[in-house]
Amino acid sequence: MKIALVAATFPKLSETFVLNQVTGLIDRGHDLTMFGNRPEAGKTHPDVESYGLLDRTHYWPANVPEALSRGGFKPRNLARAAQALMGPHYLFKPSIGDDVDPKDFDVIYCHFGHIGERARALRQLGVFNGKLAVVFHAHEITVLLNEKGENYYDQLFKEVDLLLPISNLWREKLIRLGAPPEKVVVHRMGIDVSTFEYRENLPSPDEPVRFVSIARLVEKKGIEYAIRALAHVKDQMPEHEYHIFGDGPLKDSLVALADELGVADVVKFRGWMAQDELIEAMDSAHALLTPSVTASNGDMEGLPVAIMEGMARGLPVISTIHSGIPELIVHEENGLLAEERDWETLGEQILRLATDPELAQRLAQNGRQSVLEQHDIHALNDRLVELLDGL
Repeated sequence: MKIALVAATFPKLSETFVLNQVTGLIDRGHDLTMFGNRPEAGKTHPDVESYGLLDRTHYWPANVPEALSRGGFKPRNLARAAQALMGPHYLFKPSIGDDVDPKDFDVIYCHFGHIGERARALRQLGVFNGKLAVVFHAHEITVLLNEKGENYYDQLFKEVDLLLPISNLWREKLIRLGAPPEKVVVHRMGIDVSTFEYRENLPSPDEPVRFVSIARLVEKKGIEYAIRALAHVKDQMPEHEYHIFGDGPLKDSLVALADELGVADVVKFRGWMAQDELIEAMDSAHALLTPSVTASNGDMEGLPVAIMEGMARGLPVISTIHSGIPELIVHEENGLLAEERDWETLGEQILRLATDPELAQRLAQNGRQSVLEQHDIHALNDRLVELLDGL
């Protein structure tokens, strides 16, 4: 198949779920062309270079994404956008070849609903053609709809060929919004489980228990409540460490909170790391904390990739009853759950895991098996090919 993969920004270090699909489709012999905004300077995943992905990627002209993302498109703006997008110096480069019409694809495959709406408008303009499939994650059906209104996707639902929410929760939400049920198929995100060798790591009796979080420091990640939970049980387990990998706008306030609660000595802010560095960090940890919450603006998770990666590596996970997380983590079977923002219960689960090695071992083993069964990217990419080819 000839596939146009349209993303918000490509490549983006924190969106390995997109990259895993890109490389998987290329490995399966499909012709991929990527479209999106230019990434910020910084670290990139090694697959970007090894697969030559930048040579396959086209970037939007300035101001076009904003013009195409607004509801109530004005014909004048769309005409200008189409003229710019079809120019040889923008999306469709002469290097594609004169013998191939660069506008024609078998499938236009989009990550995030608002990007799908942009692609729908471009397809209507004749910028490119093909069956339209759109993945829905979370932000675009929580925060974005609060801003745009619940009818924002009405036209997309009429014209789209396939909707791919990443969880049953979002499938139900799309149908409530008016999406035709026959067009809505749950397709989960996955990881390359083979790169996460199972390595059980239980603390010895005289060793500090090391917890880890891998997250952007924003409200929905709930890092505040992990810090509060650890402070809550500090007297019962003073020899613990909490390493936070990630950065974001809440860093300063979280650093201040750790100091205020008297745990600044055990809470370590480590910044962003590349994939191989994160795997090393996991290997030194004993458990993963992902205390996700619904943010004050309605923002929610889909299903954090960090949970899949941690479970695959053999880390028992403590998380929250939030979004699609309970579709992977079953409390006391393959992980532990608390209600959102319930830092006291979260602390109790932390203490429980730290003092019960048999529980930690059982959760780790069952967690690995759950990821193998539900989130193996190789099996998921095979299924994705079937879904797209079926169009």
